[in-house]
Amino acid sequence: MQREEKNISLYEEEFYEPAKAGIITEKLLIFRLKQEWYGIEISSIKEVVKSFQITYLPSSPKDIEGVVNFKGDILLVIDLKKLFRLQKEKITEKSRLIVITSGVYESALLVDEVINITEVPKSMIAPPLTTIPVEYAEYIEGECRADGRLLGILNVKNILDKEIINPDSIPEY
Repeated sequence: MQREEKNISLYEEEFYEPAKAGIITEKLLIFRLKQEWYGIEISSIKEVVKSFQITYLPSSPKDIEGVVNFKGDILLVIDLKKLFRLQKEKITEKSRLIVITSGVYESALLVDEVINITEVPKSMIAPPLTTIPVEYAEYIEGECRADGRLLGILNVKNILDKEIINPDSIPEY
């Protein structure tokens, strides 16, 4: 009789375990721009760079801070504060470059501070807020709450498409 109860107990555990394992999550790198919080899906990130030297690029689009030598490759540095029309700040010791990739394209995002990596259930990611200004809504693919913060989740592909692929972003000489 006790054995049957044990089997039922095992059956209940087996029944509930797959539900936990079936939760689909997304790992996000959380970073700060001024007082705003954002996340990037970790699979789009190649590396976070602490020490860097940005070289000014004359006649570059307004969102481009310059270029950086990253392990022998020259990458565009996109200043997200300029892209999102936030007030410019000086680069500090907390500033970081997030090297991102999408397909064959790579670039670096200049951010004020990288906080941590967190895992968020995909079911908790909502469409972007309707209050996001239209001019940069295409760069935010969703929003969620994580670690007590409201995060805008970046659409890396759209950012790279605008800055690297879009012929309008290339200055004319």
